[in-house]
Amino acid sequence: MTPRLPDPRGSRAVLVGTSRYDSDLPDLLAVRNNLEVLQELLTSDAFGGFPRERCEVVQDVPDPRAVCATIREAAMTATDTLLVYFSGHGVLNDDLKLHLALTGTDESDLRWTSIPFEAIREILEASPCPNKILILDCCNSGRVLDTLMGDGPVPAEALTVRGTHILTSSANAPSYAPVGERYTAFTGEFIRLLRDGLPNGPDILPLSTLYTPLADALIHRGYPSPRQQSSDGHARLGLVRNRGAVPAGVEAAEKREVTADDRPPNGEVRFAPSLVFHRIRNWGIGLPLSVGLLLVAGPLLPEEGKDIDPANWRHSAAIVALVGILFVIAALGKRNPGGYSLVVSSDGVEVQYGDSEHFSYPWHRISRAWVRQRPPSRLRGPRYDLMVRPMPGVFSHTASRGAPGPRQDDTGGTLRFADLHRLRTTPEAVEAALALYGGAAWTPSPGIAAERAPAAGGERVFTADRRVLAVVAVVCAVLGVDAVPLDVLVRPMEILSALMPLINCTLFLGAAWFAASRFVRPARLVVGAAGLTLTRGQLEIAYAWSEIERIGIVNWPRGARYFGLLVVRPTESVTGGIDRTNMLLPKLVPGALTLCPLLEVTHDRRLLEAALARFADEGQLAVQGEAWLRTSPGRPAPAGAGVTFRGRQPAQVSAVVGSALLAPLVVNGRVAEWEHAPAWVPVLDGLLLLPLFVFGLAGYFLTGRHHVHVHVGPAGLTLRAFGSRRLHIPWGDVDRIGIVVRPEPEEHALVLWPRHGAVIPRALWLPTQKRHGGLRLLTLQDFRIDTTPEALDQAVARYAGRRHTHMAQLRQTAPKSKN
Repeated sequence: MTPRLPDPRGSRAVLVGTSRYDSDLPDLLAVRNNLEVLQELLTSDAFGGFPRERCEVVQDVPDPRAVCATIREAAMTATDTLLVYFSGHGVLNDDLKLHLALTGTDESDLRWTSIPFEAIREILEASPCPNKILILDCCNSGRVLDTLMGDGPVPAEALTVRGTHILTSSANAPSYAPVGERYTAFTGEFIRLLRDGLPNGPDILPLSTLYTPLADALIHRGYPSPRQQSSDGHARLGLVRNRGAVPAGVEAAEKREVTADDRPPNGEVRFAPSLVFHRIRNWGIGLPLSVGLLLVAGPLLPEEGKDIDPANWRHSAAIVALVGILFVIAALGKRNPGGYSLVVSSDGVEVQYGDSEHFSYPWHRISRAWVRQRPPSRLRGPRYDLMVRPMPGVFSHTASRGAPGPRQDDTGGTLRFADLHRLRTTPEAVEAALALYGGAAWTPSPGIAAERAPAAGGERVFTADRRVLAVVAVVCAVLGVDAVPLDVLVRPMEILSALMPLINCTLFLGAAWFAASRFVRPARLVVGAAGLTLTRGQLEIAYAWSEIERIGIVNWPRGARYFGLLVVRPTESVTGGIDRTNMLLPKLVPGALTLCPLLEVTHDRRLLEAALARFADEGQLAVQGEAWLRTSPGRPAPAGAGVTFRGRQPAQVSAVVGSALLAPLVVNGRVAEWEHAPAWVPVLDGLLLLPLFVFGLAGYFLTGRHHVHVHVGPAGLTLRAFGSRRLHIPWGDVDRIGIVVRPEPEEHALVLWPRHGAVIPRALWLPTQKRHGGLRLLTLQDFRIDTTPEALDQAVARYAGRRHTHMAQLRQTAPKSKN
């Protein structure tokens, strides 16, 4: 029998899924993605086998009668092919018969609140459709093969359904929905086969051909093996065309065949930022403007010993010029942020920059992606952009004004997604990555040849830039020598009055010594397939991956992202008594070892994290928030199960903290100007108040006191700020919780509706307000939470259960015009 696709005029598909449960059954948020992507693949104009109007999605329906009615209507009207897919929980009753759980399923009353598989069997038996396909992604789904085909203890006489191909996620075993993954385990691999196809396979993918690679992929990941069974040769029926097949009549020289060897080992192509572009834009523009404004402000400032008079236009102009320097720095930091990178993978395209800004589109939501050349100008040569046109009905996410993220290019919804001039790559390499992963969404760009996509090398080498170290050593040495209080050194009794100059001198000279020593003996970290090796002068530390139990990067001090430590926990066979390679580094938990500070080997921690993720096993990588540093007894214990999101206090809170530290210094300065002020008042400035301001403000930021942590777990919602300030809200006190969206200006607020009679605790550091009929805990934009609203919404839905309210968007009403 020749493989063929279903006849679109006489075929029907019903995709049933349950992601939310009102009972004690855990929610399966990945089911939503299963249904959405399967519908896109099955109804694709170029590759799918079903018309969109004949592929119906039934999601989160509480009534089993409504679901059965939909399946029965499709079964009775289909004349060629019927596809029934279910994803969710599969529950066994006392007689060990399978029931498909819906939103309103009660495990104590399965007969009336779930779908007995007997009902599905009866519908399939009564259907006149000659070709029936049943796909089940649920626990104990393999029992249906015993029921329908007579392979088990149940008699087969009256149970066989002719003309049916059955594919189940497991035998009589649980199926899996890994936490944090986009799809469930079985459907995820099934989607990847339909989306990527089989290289050099047939033009149409029959179900029998898909089974072997599907089973191999699941077994390789440690999941149960699927099962299939077919009658009347219906395993030759296909659902989609093979996206990996070479079209007939196209020679290999004209169209490169995509094989497994072409794909990078980590399943993605990442284009790193261009440091030359970043430095030219920031230093070439910012430095001349800042120096010019500083030269303007210098002559206009008041003479030494005189106060600034706002009424004097010269003083006001000097203040404006100094503020202009800060404005230039802020504007350049927003327009040219660090870490601008482009990722092209099998899931889609993504652009990242800054600490947490990222924009992504999966391939099934992209109508067209291509590389466009901008016309050259007199001063500039040709420039290239990655253009993306989302599918109709897909909301286009664009960056804020002045940011380098995606921008609208026309009224048709096309996005100028990424500026290739900001990347350390060529248009041909980006074109090759699109050809490798884009599939039907990729449109060849005229004049750009798609060469082989760049795969990562065999190993990654990290070392600090010696030119930067030399500059740091010279500048810190000059500042340190200039800060030496020579007049005090000859009068030791007055040394306390020059405490701050001594501290500054020590810090600058210590930084100069560190930079000079690393310039002479630079640290070199090599990460490869065999393991990692750190070399610093005569010191060499090497670990094979088999000798590493855990590895990761920890922020030190807590909250300082760029002051990190590379930490490893060796296996018990190689564990020694050393916990750090330098006595100035912090102590770690027993069994862990500090390899090196992050700044010794790289300035971009994401490059090192990507190398570790590529070569290390998934189980060896440290999870977010894992405790490495030793904590004091008074510090709150780290959160257990759940998800933690980190943000930062609003700018107003940081301004209040800075003002509180600065106020004593200002007051003491005013007191020192009094005619009869005590002699010890000026000494108090340098001895106590100035160090309190400088080190207090530095400690506030470097130790992460300005961070806010939002922990969503099984016990409830926990907010933590200022290091130890904690606010816990148990789920028992919550009636509803969710995210409310306001479009203009964009605002995503986490809103809680308390249970009647419950008392929600308040905190001075978290000024909650009554908004939207409930209690607004925080807004993601004001607190700069480093995640997307969708990710936080999924975490709340996972742990809040039926208390979760889907993201609601406020209606935007136009203000009434005044006559």
